[in-house]
Amino acid sequence: MKSPVLVVLFILLVSVSGWLYSSRGDSQEDKNLLELGPISPVSQGPFLREVPQGAREFKSERYSFSLLYPEAMIVKEFDEGGGASSFTFEDIKGSQGFQIFIAPYSGSQVSPERFKQDIPSSIRKEPKDFQVDGVVATAFYSEDQLLGETREIWFIHEGYLFELTTLKLLENLLSEVVGTWQFIE
Repeated sequence: MKSPVLVVLFILLVSVSGWLYSSRGDSQEDKNLLELGPISPVSQGPFLREVPQGAREFKSERYSFSLLYPEAMIVKEFDEGGGASSFTFEDIKGSQGFQIFIAPYSGSQVSPERFKQDIPSSIRKEPKDFQVDGVVATAFYSEDQLLGETREIWFIHEGYLFELTTLKLLENLLSEVVGTWQFIE
């Protein structure tokens, strides 16, 4: 379960980020933030990959995954207790970002109870299944009372529920990042 303090901080962060993003013009610098260069990762072994210019690699040995993200972002980790963690990826300006919440989960599908626990609004629009490094994931739109529309991607892997969240207007950024996701076994 997401800690209330982290959820409030994330909501504030994303709210301010969304306002800042929507209130400024489309400068060339802003356009470049979303362009990670050639995103097709080149595997060179179980833990090595080519990282394109403008990107960094994030690895979590604990949760057995890596991904590429824009180098202008800062990553923070929060221990949620009970084996759960949150990772926030935010650009220096605070105008773009996403969060990954990971919690132990014994089911093979997300139960309605778990969904209601993590998404109190129970809104799940336009669900679409796809694969994240061979694992079935579901992308959907949701709504948050403070954030407005969000883009979510959820999947289960090796006993953990992964919940990726961003503002709807940043869904392309999240899609690019998820496209680089690799499980490291």
